[in-house]
Amino acid sequence: MGMDAGSDRRRWGAAAWRGATRGLGSAARAAARVRRLVQPRSYRAARGDGAAETVWEGPQQSYGMLSGWLIDARTKAAAGWVTGGSVLDLGCNIADLARAIPPNVDYVGVEVVPEIAALARALHPDRRFLSFDIEAPWPPAVTERTFDHVALLAVLEHLKHPGDVLRQAAAVLNPGGTVIATTPHPRARWVHAAGARLRLFSRDADEEHEAFLGEPQLARLARDAGLSLVAYRTFLAGLNQLAVMRREA
Repeated sequence: MGMDAGSDRRRWGAAAWRGATRGLGSAARAAARVRRLVQPRSYRAARGDGAAETVWEGPQQSYGMLSGWLIDARTKAAAGWVTGGSVLDLGCNIADLARAIPPNVDYVGVEVVPEIAALARALHPDRRFLSFDIEAPWPPAVTERTFDHVALLAVLEHLKHPGDVLRQAAAVLNPGGTVIATTPHPRARWVHAAGARLRLFSRDADEEHEAFLGEPQLARLARDAGLSLVAYRTFLAGLNQLAVMRREA
């Protein structure tokens, strides 16, 4: 994973933001430039914003040619489970989930890199975003309220202590609320490694993987956090997983 993945991400985010916003006159224009800069071509095309510059220069190296496809697949898998009125999206990046759920859902996104959180805020001015490390104690802005859902999309596999994060998530869930998580299946380990070397997938994400968790491990983590694994399925040809964990009333 390297010396400190969180510090590496913060340094990368700051460098990307400074490079992308140099000479731009407004926050909105800066945000638009950074979004084009850090997203792969496939993702931009899917969003229909018409950007066409090369994706293999500078910070875009963090993404692979299929990264946008993976992002869309896991977002679609998770969005259908957001049936309540509020969701806390941990590790939200630029808030793809916010685009896929109804606008009346009370959405709060959390992103560790302040510059990326600022970008998400500029892209989704009607949503709320916070920046903090979810493996540290959470701030009162989160802990002093509750949510119907907590989303962890492609996050658990990057955590040193996923059980601690799930316990904090359970503590802010309403009774009957759910944690909605996606994470690569253990059988995808070699696919991710090979795809990262071929620049199909994110090389940074592959290097930052702490663990590949299967259904038994996810069920145990849920149980230890006071949750129940109530739904589980694989997608993307069995290489990814959706797990829904419920806090009982």
